[in-house]
Amino acid sequence: MPHLVQRVEFRKEMVIVHVLFKRSFWHFGRILFYLIVEGKARPVSRRVYGAALPKESAPFFLTCHETRERTKAEFIGNRSGGEVQIPLSAIGSFERLYAQIGEPSGETVESAWIEKSPSPATGGHIVAVIPCYDVASYCEPVILGALQEASYVVAIDDGSTDQTASLLDQIARDHPTLHVIHFAQNQGKGSALLAGFKYALEHWSFDVLVTLDGDGQHRPTDIPAVAKEIFTGKEFAIGERTFALMPWVRRFSNFWIAFFLRFFYPNAPIDTQSGFRAFHRELVEAITHQFTSGRYEVEFQILLYALSQHRKFAKTTISTIYLNRNVSSHFSAWRDTVRIFRVFFQHIGEICKTSSS
Repeated sequence: MPHLVQRVEFRKEMVIVHVLFKRSFWHFGRILFYLIVEGKARPVSRRVYGAALPKESAPFFLTCHETRERTKAEFIGNRSGGEVQIPLSAIGSFERLYAQIGEPSGETVESAWIEKSPSPATGGHIVAVIPCYDVASYCEPVILGALQEASYVVAIDDGSTDQTASLLDQIARDHPTLHVIHFAQNQGKGSALLAGFKYALEHWSFDVLVTLDGDGQHRPTDIPAVAKEIFTGKEFAIGERTFALMPWVRRFSNFWIAFFLRFFYPNAPIDTQSGFRAFHRELVEAITHQFTSGRYEVEFQILLYALSQHRKFAKTTISTIYLNRNVSSHFSAWRDTVRIFRVFFQHIGEICKTSSS
């Protein structure tokens, strides 16, 4: 495993560089860190900062090769990897920024360049929450893709009976920004999501929380498009799929729920059952106080809660992917449909009761 610059992100007033180390090399020499900053001047101004990373969490100084000025930074991590944190104010304005890990000889280790330009629409801190149940054959590319798009990822093993748990743990050993939660028994998708919400709130500062399924039916590359709605002022966003590409059971449920729901909430989404969603942090906090556990229907309950609270809402088109169209999946779809209709009619009953009183 080579040294890696996994990702560069902009968190509030900081540049955060996520790094992963090859442990065997660590014992034989220093690991050099470089930050290359390119400005908007013509010809393009270019500043190169360099320093040896400390072996444990500690402040250190990056020295500019051109001006010899020193910029204070901090490494948060251990011999497996971690974060390099640099204040944006110390770097100044720039157009492009790169991070690189190198050897003491000056040669780069593999291709460890990452480019990222700061943008108010996509430069915030994203956490992805991914529930997983018996998805050992599908979840790895989903988790790895989410790690590329989000600052942190929480994967919840919902009492899987296959190799899902061990696979998630294996990925987490190589990716410090992935945290895995294990349930001893299956508790349902709603409970898994809420556990991920609570962990994210307790451990990280983030602007947007995105949920997606671990079975390969959501593309992690759609994360920026859904998250962008929150960065531009919305509180809740849902990724809508194309009805024509859905299995007929899901299409039936979605159509009629949306049809009736719009009598009460005209701005309700057409795809009421999509699990690809984005939330503002404040709404995530409210949801964890409102709900404690549940199964598939919790996602619909969260949608009803957001609509009834008049939260700023957005819809974004995402890829439509369905797998495992067999008898078992059709049975699950009907079971989930019954649960959703039950929740819907309970909610309508509460609305009517409140109106009459």
